[in-house]
Amino acid sequence: MKSFLSCIAVAIIVLCSCTKDEADLRTSSFAPPVVKGFIMRDPNGWIIGNIGNPNVKIGDPPNGTNSSFSVEVYPNPAVNWCQVHIISPNEDEIIQVWLTRATASEQLYNSVGILNMNAIKIGGYPLFQAVVSGNDVGLDISKLEDGFYRVYVKMGGLLFYDNLVIYKNLETK
Repeated sequence: MKSFLSCIAVAIIVLCSCTKDEADLRTSSFAPPVVKGFIMRDPNGWIIGNIGNPNVKIGDPPNGTNSSFSVEVYPNPAVNWCQVHIISPNEDEIIQVWLTRATASEQLYNSVGILNMNAIKIGGYPLFQAVVSGNDVGLDISKLEDGFYRVYVKMGGLLFYDNLVIYKNLETK
């Protein structure tokens, strides 16, 4: 019984001693993030507009304006591929990139008006993850289902994320 209580005490201490970024990483593996909006971007990365209220952190400061760190995912919505453009003041920095399934808030799902999009909760575990260096990462998303996703980038000790929509009906035949 003493060893069981000791294990629980150690687990509580370890969980309480992590930084906010580590806590974000840990909780993202247990529950899918909820997308409240996304930034629409064309295949060149140019912003077209916002759908809903994007709950993203694409730069430091968070809005990404004049940031030394920033992240952009484009095109958005995407069909078979997307690009993650990363700006970091340290060119040789090792950067972690991963993508998880997300769910849409009820308000966003209704405002987008895409009835056949799959917004089922699958889990927040990584569907893709890589350690990279450089400014651009291309993601082959052709095997992923339509729906909402979140792309995470960890660099410079900071965690950034952008919401991504995959919608294959955008593909021209």
